[in-house]
Amino acid sequence: MKIRLLGLCFMMTGLLAFCDPGFSQSRFEIAGGLGLPEALAVKIKYGRTLQVGVSQGIWFLNLLGSPAELINAPTFAEIYYHFSGKPKFNEPLPWYVYGGFGYRFGEDYVIFCPRIGRSFYDSEKFGVNIDAGLFFFLKRSSAEIQKQDFMIWLSGSISFFIRL
Repeated sequence: MKIRLLGLCFMMTGLLAFCDPGFSQSRFEIAGGLGLPEALAVKIKYGRTLQVGVSQGIWFLNLLGSPAELINAPTFAEIYYHFSGKPKFNEPLPWYVYGGFGYRFGEDYVIFCPRIGRSFYDSEKFGVNIDAGLFFFLKRSSAEIQKQDFMIWLSGSISFFIRL
């Protein structure tokens, strides 16, 4: 657990290094929501037009059995680029593209997840993000390779955010 937390801290530090620290309007954003493949997720993002962040998901049941088992969902490194539309408030543009790389600890595979989405702002600090796209496995280091390991799946999420 300590190694995992330390790894997430290093990942966030590395992602924040790519943001422009001189941009005065940049802010942190905390979000929580539901999606596929990240499941129930908590996200932390930093930036304005270009946002970088991390998310950690968790499943509370196994779809293949054992409903009481707690299952670890992927940890994602995320990049959002807001590109179009007129914001309701003085916030980032509402349309964005998303690229996420995820890793599920203990399963040894990497997921790539490209999406397009839109932010709906309720106020300057609160809103909802809705996006859709695809996800697929980039690598699987397992001795047993199954046909489903190489399938492309639909992806999407809905999350509620608070800007700090």
